[in-house]
Order: sequence, then C-alpha cells, then structure tokens
Amino acid sequence: MDTCQGTHKICQKGHGDGSGRWYPERLVCLTAEDGRLNLIDTDVTTPGGPYVTLSHCWGKGDVLKTAELTLSDFMNEIPSESLTKTFRDAVAAARRLGVGQVWIDSLCIIQADGSPPTSPAHRRDWEEQSALMHKVYRHNLAATASPDSHGWVQQERILSRRVVHFGKKQVFWECEELMASETYPEGTNQSLPSFINQPLRIGGRVLPPGPTPNGLIQEAGVPLNPVKKSHGAWGPTWMQSLSAFNAKDEMRPSNEKVGLWSSIVEAYTSASLTFEADKLPAFSGIAKYFQPFFGGKYLAGIWGQDMHRFLAWCSEGGGGVRVRPYRAPSWSWASIDGPVGHKADSRSDICSKAPDLQLLDAGVEPSTADPTGAVSSGYLVVEGTLSSVTLDDNQEFVNEVSIRSEVELDEARELLAVAGQSIQGFMLPIMWVRGRPKLANIIPTYYCVFLFLQLSESHPGCYTRIGLGTSVLEGKWDGSEAPKGVAKRLGRRRIKIV
Repeated sequence: MDTCQGTHKICQKGHGDGSGRWYPERLVCLTAEDGRLNLIDTDVTTPGGPYVTLSHCWGKGDVLKTAELTLSDFMNEIPSESLTKTFRDAVAAARRLGVGQVWIDSLCIIQADGSPPTSPAHRRDWEEQSALMHKVYRHNLAATASPDSHGWVQQERILSRRVVHFGKKQVFWECEELMASETYPEGTNQSLPSFINQPLRIGGRVLPPGPTPNGLIQEAGVPLNPVKKSHGAWGPTWMQSLSAFNAKDEMRPSNEKVGLWSSIVEAYTSASLTFEADKLPAFSGIAKYFQPFFGGKYLAGIWGQDMHRFLAWCSEGGGGVRVRPYRAPSWSWASIDGPVGHKADSRSDICSKAPDLQLLDAGVEPSTADPTGAVSSGYLVVEGTLSSVTLDDNQEFVNEVSIRSEVELDEARELLAVAGQSIQGFMLPIMWVRGRPKLANIIPTYYCVFLFLQLSESHPGCYTRIGLGTSVLEGKWDGSEAPKGVAKRLGRRRIKIV
C-alpha cells in the first residue's frame, strides 16, 4: 500500500471523477476508543480519512444486515459477536492498514427484513445507493475481497483502484500498475512466461519449481478474470487494461471497445447473483464508468453506438435460461441467466454492419430513477433483410440460405423441448465479418452474423430474439458491399423486436 501510494504514478491520479473527497452516505466506523463498531452518517459526521470496501458473496448464510428497525441501534453500536468471520477479517485488515472506516453493503445499505426485498424503506434506500456504486468503489482507498465469484464482486473488482484479495492460501495485491502476491511480491506479470518452471524465492528460502502465477492464482481461489486478447491469449488484468484504456486520448477503435466490453460481460455473466433480479443494477456502476468512452445510448447492457456489434452476443453452449418475470428485452444479454459470449469480438476481425440494415430506433423504460439500472420494457426498431427459416434438432437450417449455417439458441434445451424436432423462425443479418486466420497461409473466413427471431406471443406484430447465428460465406469480401449469394435471397422488412 505504501509503495503504491508513494511510487505508482498511474494509481496516484486523483479520486475517481476528480471531484475531490467523496463518501458514501453511511460507513462503518472503526475508531471508537472502546473498540466498538458503529454506523456513521457521513452528512452529519465527517469521516477521518479514507475508507475501504469489502467485496464478498452473501450466499445463503446468515449475514448481519442493517434493517429499518435496527438502523438507529447500529448507529450506536454494531454487535461484533454477530459479524461473520469475513466481516471480522475485513475490520482487522482495515485497522492494520490504518484506515478508520469500512463500507460493507449489507450494513451500509438498508436491507429488507425478509426475502425477497419488500420493505419500502429498503427498496428506496437500495435504489438510491445502488445507483452510486461507481462512486463508492472509485473513491475508496482499496477494496478487500474474499475468494467468491459473484456478480456484485465483478463490479467492485473492475471499478476499485486497488484490491487486496484474501485467497484460500495467501494474500494477493492488485492495482493499476501491479499484480503481486506473497509468493511473487515483485509482481505476477501474466504476459511473461519466465515464471514457468522457475524456483520460487520467498524471503531467504529457495523452493523447488512451483506453479505459474496463473496457476497459483487459480489455486488460491482468486478470480483474476484477465482480458482476453485475440485467439485466446490472456492479456493484462482488469485494472491494467482499464488504466491503459483511460490513458488514450485519441478516438478508440470500435474493435478495442467491443473487445474490452465483451470480456467484461463474459466475466460478469459467468458469476452468480444472490438475487437474479439484480442483473442490471449490479452492472449499473460499470455502465456509468464507461459512458464517457462509449457515448450514445446505454440500453440494458447494450451500447447504441456500433449497436450491431453489441447485439452479437450468444448464450455459451445454449445453456441459458430466459428469465421470467421480465428483466430485459430479448435482444439484451441481461434477459437470460447463464454465461454469455460474443461473436467477432477479436480486435483483429474486420466487422461491418450489414449494408442494408438500418437501426431506426431503440429505447428502454427504466423501472427506477437509475437510468443504467433495472428496466421494465425495451424495444428495437430495425429495417433489414428477413428470411423465414426452419431449424432442425441439430440447430442447422433445413432450407439452405447460405453455406454452413448454424445457430446458438439463447435457451436451447427449453426451446427444443417445446418445439420437438424443429423450430420455425426468422433470420435477420446484422453484421458481416472477415475473420483473421489463426494460422499463416490460411484463407480468411468470411461470414454473416444474424439474429434468429420468432413472432412475439405477448406483443402482437413484434418479434423476439431466440438466438444468434452465423453463416460462412462464399468467396472473398472487402467489407464494402453485401456478399453475393446471401442478401439477394432475403426480403426487406421493417420490424420491432422486444
């Protein structure tokens, strides 16, 4: 911590948005002379210095929570004997760092007395505070993280400037300039292979060759979640990637933005949430942080600028489940539970919007005061070429519309179970892609990315997305016009997707 604050130039660049010292509405105070813990209202009591945050997974355990009925009691004293070991460890770590305040979500935001959350006071406070998560984590001194893979933790991990990971076997440090551990105190540079099969030096001891930094981190239970580069190579950590992203003043290429965003969405959707209704609220802080870089509308996890690129998400393995009741429009990845990947997110791919596709209008209706939080409805109006197709149980087209077509259904198991041997749907091309070959002297792959749609049962005359498909194309293509043999076979329509 001292090294980071004293010598890391990138990490010393102010506090978040540059507005000076900012505090959440409530913090757990650790500085009482008698050693007790209590909540403070930062509008009434000015904190003495910086604060740290705790990133943890609630799970199904009995986590101490501040409720409407206990708020006044906790302002006087929080019962230490009721704290979980994770909470006690966070308090101890903060005190060892010389920090007098800690922010813990379950204590600093009013929670419901039961589950699901129904208390009006809880709902009001939760909506107000969850909309400020981007500030809570950008303005903290550091985040302390337990080894959990949890949706809220992903947001905390990405937005915090420093994270101290308490792994299963050792402690890890991460900031915008360094990823280190007790085993590798000088740094675990993920891009260098020099660590492989090298002796480990810990203090004055020299140990036999041990695991690589990646292996050590996985063994310790710390979710590194580095950004993926082209062709599966692991790149820098989140913080290093975001720091480099922020440092560039020139306009960022679309591929660079899509690649980073896709990696974040893939990591986030692979994690769990205690309440699945939090899918968009738990991602809201990330959206606010990236708004200046992406520009345009933010629509339930999808950016309006270069929208065809962000619409090209797919359910990994077709194991997704579209949630009910409603959580997001069908064209948003937030509408399903399960890991999400992206087509053509490689920085080396040449992507172009389908030449005759027009994105005419799009919008969502926020269900709270947070414009990047939960939504109650959404729509997308497009004009493009549409074709009626039949998908068999192998997820291949029965009637050919191009060569080697395949579809990844958003929830394959349920759709195939209902439809039986085949699924009737519609194909809407959204993007042409020239994929870079992974090996030299191999001809590049040219393919079309399309939405697979069905007529909506709840919105007459509208369509819903049920999958994403690709069709490999004949011949070469330079991105300037529609590939021959595909667009000519489709009829042009204006449709609304909900």
